[in-house]
Amino acid sequence: KGLRDGVNRIALETRPDAPNACVWCGECLVGCFKGAPFTTASLFTRWHAEGRVARLSDGEVTGIDLKARTLTVRDGEAEETHGPYDRIFIAAGCLGSTRLLMDALGLDEAVMEDSRVVNTPVLDTALRGVTPDRKGGFGLTHGLVLIPEADGSGIAAQTQLYPTLPHFWRSASPAALWGLAGLTGRPLAARLVWARSYLAARGANRYHLRRGADGALAAHMEASDEGKALAAYANQALARALEGSAFQVLGFAASGGGSSSHYGAAKPFRAGDGIVGADFALAEGVYLADSAAWPDVPAMSPTFTIMANAMRIAERAAA
Repeated sequence: KGLRDGVNRIALETRPDAPNACVWCGECLVGCFKGAPFTTASLFTRWHAEGRVARLSDGEVTGIDLKARTLTVRDGEAEETHGPYDRIFIAAGCLGSTRLLMDALGLDEAVMEDSRVVNTPVLDTALRGVTPDRKGGFGLTHGLVLIPEADGSGIAAQTQLYPTLPHFWRSASPAALWGLAGLTGRPLAARLVWARSYLAARGANRYHLRRGADGALAAHMEASDEGKALAAYANQALARALEGSAFQVLGFAASGGGSSSHYGAAKPFRAGDGIVGADFALAEGVYLADSAAWPDVPAMSPTFTIMANAMRIAERAAA
């Protein structure tokens, strides 16, 4: 009761006339030889070829002066200053942006949240003879289910439904045995899907970043005790939703709960902490445009939200 489901469109090129169109091979999580998944690098490479953006350096940004709007860039052994710029949008990923801002503001501590993810197998007992690699019916994520909190106050988890990709059975066996593992892995793919549940912020793990005496940053993960109970609740809700169907949630075989590498909500750079102002501005003309500025991490994969919010910040800054 209360669950919502629908088709999930991920950042994957499926237009048949595109040179990097998906060929439905199932190697999404191993490494796509076609380059079908969206990446910022491929986008900016295309924009550069079209003359829409200019490439100023191949070096790494190691520092930022928020007031002067300049960047320190290391290229090999050399460091140089770039700028000043009219506007700077910091989008180095939550960890990269947090490190840059800790250096810029002279901070020794910060805390990031990390969306907790749990993977649960779901067995199809109908034995309908489905062909999982049939072109037009295969996808990295077939659908999603939103699971509300018990009191209806918000979303407890978002569950993405994955087919059993070769990645799953290959990751559980040595490379020398992949051929043998495939004998069971491929038939199993027709009977097993995976429920990948992103848990709400109250179940998130936290990473404490601290600067040592030598200036290096060290990270310590604080696991969320509430995350275990939230994961169990999400699996129970999914099982209730599928009750009476041919799909059986195998909650006893759930795995995960560690890092999902979807970081966000970096205290003290979250919206509302006092450092980031209106429209995610850090200073005049300088904006924090990734998940580091979020007030918390959402119960879903954050990729599209990061992209949409960055576009919103850029549009308002240019207005």
